[in-house]
Amino acid sequence: MAALAGWALLATLERVQAPGRPPAGPSGPWVAFVVSLAGPLAGVTTAARVALACLHLLVAAVLVIGLRRSAP
Repeated sequence: MAALAGWALLATLERVQAPGRPPAGPSGPWVAFVVSLAGPLAGVTTAARVALACLHLLVAAVLVIGLRRSAP
């Protein structure tokens, strides 16, 4: 759901942004990633915390790179 919301936000920013300006909000996805770590960091064991944090990082990296490539 967060990925779809990010994609919708990117599309909205691309439409309302004035031509010739640098891309808006390049740090936004990474802020969302840091906030999303609140769940995995509450894991039961250290191994669970590390595994969940790695999975969150992998998904965030794929989404940020994928959405960046789709942006003009």
